[in-house]
Parts: sequence; structure tokens; C-alpha cells
Amino acid sequence: MLKDGALDRRSFEAMATYVIERYFSRPNYLTVDGRPWFTVYDLANFIDGLGGVEAARDALDWFGERVRSAGFPGLHLDAVLWSSAVIPTSAESPLVVDWVRALGFDSGTSYVWVHHHDVGGSSFPTASMAELRESAFAEYERYAGLLDVDFHPNVTVGWDPSPRTDQSLEYVDGRYPWTSVWDQSPDEFAAAVRQAVDFVERWTPRFPVITVNAWNEWTEGSYLLPDTTHRLGYLEAIRDILGTH
Repeated sequence: MLKDGALDRRSFEAMATYVIERYFSRPNYLTVDGRPWFTVYDLANFIDGLGGVEAARDALDWFGERVRSAGFPGLHLDAVLWSSAVIPTSAESPLVVDWVRALGFDSGTSYVWVHHHDVGGSSFPTASMAELRESAFAEYERYAGLLDVDFHPNVTVGWDPSPRTDQSLEYVDGRYPWTSVWDQSPDEFAAAVRQAVDFVERWTPRFPVITVNAWNEWTEGSYLLPDTTHRLGYLEAIRDILGTH
């Protein structure tokens, strides 16, 4: 069972109060110019839960005021953008760029490469990681050109949600988690990290942020942590490339 994640205003205020008190004050929490970084994953669900774009903007303005009242200079709002919903509870909309502007977001980013590629209809168990990566980066170029704010690229380690399926059933292409699987070697991952660095160097965002999916997403096959197949390969790629920037 998957919860859609939509929050009404009361739940949103409770969540915002909690993260301000429990997370923003931590010394290792990401801030830019002293402003805590906060990312909204699903803009469509976020807007639906709060009752529309205007109500969502009012909620975010309230959030920013509470952050300033807590002693910060403000809040950095970041929005995840995509063109292809993967999880059934996620919503697709061509309005994401307009929403970034209307809701007052400070930047946009991506969560995972499969949000920019049709994950159905490919052969199981594996499909082309290069095709997936190029689809994502083509979208990144488009978003960077359309947005009034910076766009931060994502690098995805892999994609395999099959641990979330009934392993006794025959695989049939369908909706999440019955999707194709992408596996990426550390060398391929390193090439993707370099591509993300090139993107940042060309678009020169104010804050040179690159996101990675993910640290420990074991049940979706996307993790930087060492395993028995690739050992420390992904982490070494991060160290070797980003450690010099």
C-alpha cells in the first residue's frame, strides 16, 4: 500500500514546525547563505493536499516566516521536477515549471533518472543505463533553459525495485514496482558524475549542488553504500571526481 503523501494545511504546519525544531538547527544540516535547504518531492500532490496553487503559496510563505522567526535569514525552497511519474501515487503535470515560479521556489532539481524516461516496455532484467542517463540529462538541459532559477542535476546509481515485488510471480512489465531494471558499473557512474560536473560548470548555478540517488535505497537498487559486487566503487568515484572540485 502506498500513501499519496498529500498534506492538508494542519499537517503541513505540524511537519514544518517539526523540521525547523529538529533538523534545521543541526550543525550538519545543509544551508546556503545561512538558509536551510528544503526540497518538495511531489509538487502536484503538495498542491492538491493544500487546496490549490494559491493555498500552497500561502503555506510556503508561512513556512518561510516561521524559519525566519527561528533565527535564520530565510528558507531555500527546492522543487523536484519530472516528466514521467513512476510511483502510482505520484502525479504528472506539464505545469511544473510554472509552479516553480508561482510558488516562489529558489531552485529545481531531479530525484532519479527514471522520472525522465519511460520505464515500461523494456526487456527484463536489464536495459540501457546510457539511454536512461541521456534521457535525464536532456531533460536537465530543458529545465535549466526554461526556469527563472537554478536547476541542479541528479546522478542516479541504479534502478531495481524488484525487491518490492512478490518474487514467486513471473515478471510482467507494468506499473511500479514492475518496471525494467538498470544496473550501472562504477565506471559508468563515474562518467555520469563527470557529466553532472560539466552541466554545473556550463550553467554556473549560484550554488554548485549535485544530488545523488541514493545513499541507501536498497529496495530500489540505487545506493552508494558498498556491496559485495561493486565494493566501494561508487564511493570511490565520488571521492576521485568531486573531491577535486
